[in-house]
Amino acid sequence: MLAQSAALVCRAPADGTRDPGAGWFGGIRGPELKAWPTGLDRPLRSARGFYATIAAVTLLGMVLNYAAVSPIKALFRSAVINGLSAGPIMILIMLMASDRKLTGKLRLPKLQWIVGWMSTLAMLAVAIGMLVTTLHG
Repeated sequence: MLAQSAALVCRAPADGTRDPGAGWFGGIRGPELKAWPTGLDRPLRSARGFYATIAAVTLLGMVLNYAAVSPIKALFRSAVINGLSAGPIMILIMLMASDRKLTGKLRLPKLQWIVGWMSTLAMLAVAIGMLVTTLHG
């Protein structure tokens, strides 16, 4: 199951035409995970799901623009969510990097393994500390 999850999350764009960082944008990443045809170079008829996803995300952005949501508060809340999710995601990354079924002949050097787990523990400690101080402040 871990190998299947890694394949879904880490799959690179098949056409290689986009910036890899842009692949995480919901309008692009969602259709890729569904194995729908993607790419702005495709006509509407052959990539309906891709264009529908981009349209939905764009409409959501327009609605939020007129909603009574402070952009600064939204930015802060998204940073908190990212900080809280970083620890568990780092655990999954370290487990995948150590899994011989996923890495094949590639091995994680001992120093990188140690630094990776130390960083993961630090992120978890910071997230727990933030939660404790927020809840018992």
